[in-house]
Amino acid sequence: CRMISVMDEKVFQQHAEQAIERLKRALYDVEEAAGFDVGPTESPIIPIYVRDNEKTFLMAKMLMDEGVFVNPVVSPAVSSESSMIRFSLMATHSFKQIDYAVEKLKKVAYKLKIPQITAEEVKDTVKV
Repeated sequence: CRMISVMDEKVFQQHAEQAIERLKRALYDVEEAAGFDVGPTESPIIPIYVRDNEKTFLMAKMLMDEGVFVNPVVSPAVSSESSMIRFSLMATHSFKQIDYAVEKLKKVAYKLKIPQITAEEVKDTVKV
């Protein structure tokens, strides 16, 4: 029935929007030791700056080993100082999966000594 599919689509879209906001808050949350350098985005593809080509590749590989798929973006597509991983969120991701991915991102970033941004830097760059 068309009415049910329209309703399902609205629920699906609402979940997607909530999932994106949950992920953004978790990535920006300096108090929870995330504090990732996340670029501005309105889409479910969230750039997380690593700013080092080698660490970007290593982070993507280590996250894959942990069960989290991200895309590395390195030079020559961007300058080495702008290298990043792209976290692609889908509406089918559960909040549990998002929380798991954030934990793995924090773990890998710590191992690679990827600099985190401060609470002041977050306030200066982003409105969450």
